[in-house]
Amino acid sequence: MYFIFEFAFSTYRNFANIQNRFIENWSLVMWTLFILILSYTIVKSPKLIFESIAEPKRRKQKYEGLDFFEIEKELLSYIETSKPFLDNNLTLPQLAKSIKLTPHQLSFALNTHLKTTFYDFVNTYRVKYAAQLLESGEHLKLSIFGVAQVSGFKSKASFYSFFKKQFNTTPSKFIEKL
Repeated sequence: MYFIFEFAFSTYRNFANIQNRFIENWSLVMWTLFILILSYTIVKSPKLIFESIAEPKRRKQKYEGLDFFEIEKELLSYIETSKPFLDNNLTLPQLAKSIKLTPHQLSFALNTHLKTTFYDFVNTYRVKYAAQLLESGEHLKLSIFGVAQVSGFKSKASFYSFFKKQFNTTPSKFIEKL
């Protein structure tokens, strides 16, 4: 409380142009003491300052007991057999419900265990499926964008971006190489 008063008084003194050596020296001593006490407190109890920066404990408890290897196995099995990625309206909650997880649990598993996002995970499967269609000559019946739509993509730009990211080439050049 003293330091709030001191700060207010110092500010007033500066604006009013009041100069007094005793008050200035006393103020300097008090501020130095305040900084020393604060520093000592932080050194002795760093949790007072840094605990809020650490990962919350409830997050660990929330996912405690989940077997991420089992979740990964079940997710990959479901993706490969049911091919839900072909639905261009697939959402994280829909996929989570299909494998009996909450959306938060699935997102946590994808982000921390598989080191990917839902969007990247699904689009990787879509691109691989599109490449299989292109290899089988499906592009002769459909346009390249038609293949992308059959594979679950909504936009041409998204398809081309992920295709190039996965295969380091465009779909047209991919077909030429075949």
